[in-house]
Order: sequence, then structure tokens, then C-alpha cells
Amino acid sequence: MASPANSTRVPPGRKAVNMGDVVTCSRCKAGLSRSAFYKSSYKKNGLQSACKACTDAWRAEKKAESKEFRDRQRAASRKYAANNRQKMLDLYRCYNMRRKYGLSAEDVTAFHSAHDDGCAICGEKKPLSIDHNHATGQVRGSLCADCNFGVGNFKDSISLLARAVLYLSVQPEHAEAVNINVRRDRKASSKGRG
Repeated sequence: MASPANSTRVPPGRKAVNMGDVVTCSRCKAGLSRSAFYKSSYKKNGLQSACKACTDAWRAEKKAESKEFRDRQRAASRKYAANNRQKMLDLYRCYNMRRKYGLSAEDVTAFHSAHDDGCAICGEKKPLSIDHNHATGQVRGSLCADCNFGVGNFKDSISLLARAVLYLSVQPEHAEAVNINVRRDRKASSKGRG
């Protein structure tokens, strides 16, 4: 009869931790050689408590469960977001204001109410954006999207805005009608070319 140190199997239920090269699997209770176990720096004997076959089976099972769990969580998240759209938008907006500008929801409300919940330039009560100086990052106030884009397109330059005001002030009163007719003429002439 072979000694336990030389055999690769120990009857189930027997502890073989101190038997040298034979270790008992905590799952299948089989006594196996040390090479049948993955290494673990957390255990005294330097091996995981379950053999490689049991560990691989457990990992495959958990992976399948994990995919099903992720799918259930995604479906629940989508359902919640669909049922709470405005709340999710507000949370996202607050998160972005905190991340981009360091503003809390109260700070944003204070900026909006400073101009009676209207745009600081045109005064219209449209959805407002936080305007900031692109060079310094300093928050300046609340603007509607049109005014915010306008200021941005003028590159935050007071001299460019002053030139735009001068340009608009010397134009005839019917400048918009002339521009519309010119655009229509251009479209008609471009269709005739093809």
C-alpha cells in the first residue's frame, strides 16, 4: 500500500493539509496533488482551497450569473430612466455643473434667478446655460443658448462685439429682407446651373 504522501487521491472527508503534496479540495472533497490547485498568497499553504477543476467550474457559473445579473440591472436602469426622465436630466445637469464649474444646484439657481430666470443678454425666458470665460474658466452668468453661442462665436472679444454693433447700426432698416432675397436668388441660380 502506498503512503499518503505519494498517492494523488485521499478518501473524501479526510483532511490532508499536513500530508505534504496532497491537499483536500474544499468543494469536491477529493485529495489531490498540490499542482491541481491554483496559487494563493492569502492562504497559509499558498494554494486556493478549491482545486482547479472546481474553481474553473465556479468561475464559469459566476460568469453566466453575472451576465444575467448585468442584463437584469441594465433593463431595470433603462426602465427607471424612462420613468424618471426629468429627474435623470436634472441629476446629470447638476453633476456636470459640479464637475465643470464647481457649482452646486443652489449656485445654478442663484445665477438663473439673478436675471429673473431669463437670459442676462436678451432677457428671454428660455432654457438657460451657464456662461464662462474660456480663458480663465470663471463663471459669468446665465445665458440662453442663442446668446451663449453668439458670445462664444465672437470669441469673448469686446472689440469684435463692438464692431458687430457698429456694423448693425449703419445697415439700412430693410437689411434682413435684402439678405433673404439674396439667399433666394442664390438658391435659384444654383439650381439652374446643374
